[in-house]
Amino acid sequence: HPLFQPAVQQSPDLSARELWWQWKKPRDLESKKKVAGEKPKGHFEDAVEATLVKEGGLRDIPGVELANYGIASRHNPGVNVRKLTRDGAKKIYKEKYWDRPRFGTIKNKEIASKVFDTGVNLGAKRSVLFLQRALVNLGANIEVDGDMGPETNRALENYIKAGGKNVILRSLSDQQIQHYHNRFAEGGIQNDFQGLINNRGLYLRPEKL
Repeated sequence: HPLFQPAVQQSPDLSARELWWQWKKPRDLESKKKVAGEKPKGHFEDAVEATLVKEGGLRDIPGVELANYGIASRHNPGVNVRKLTRDGAKKIYKEKYWDRPRFGTIKNKEIASKVFDTGVNLGAKRSVLFLQRALVNLGANIEVDGDMGPETNRALENYIKAGGKNVILRSLSDQQIQHYHNRFAEGGIQNDFQGLINNRGLYLRPEKL
């Protein structure tokens, strides 16, 4: 019956043992990948694409800011920002805002995306401080030092397993919004305050952007 065709194309020249190896080999390769701890494809890609949507393209405000895809010339003096490509921006984000602060060690995609985006906007260390303060407020016994180390990751995993993911996301957003309020009161924010709250402070899932 056509519904019950064998998964491996049989040949009259193949023995039963050869057919079995033909079936088994690709499955062995998949198992090796899982054993090696291969990370889910697209973890960084999802985070950076969501951030790029917020950052937009070239921004040239004389005397104030020159940035492209969110990469500012004042923070990247060796980069020709005007000619920066989207892929070039992603490479900088991967190195400076993902690999260096070890955000790739965060297993939950939503929290990793939020911490990454906040790190791009306010600095990676401040973003980790927000996360650590949220965890401490939930009862974690960790050091609040701005370092995404194993203790912070373990505490984060424990609270996610206990169903606390949304509480952590809300706390991260609340701290970020409070930071904007403080900066605005000090005169440190000169651009669209409401835009910062809506675009960066409030948590939006990557797929909703």
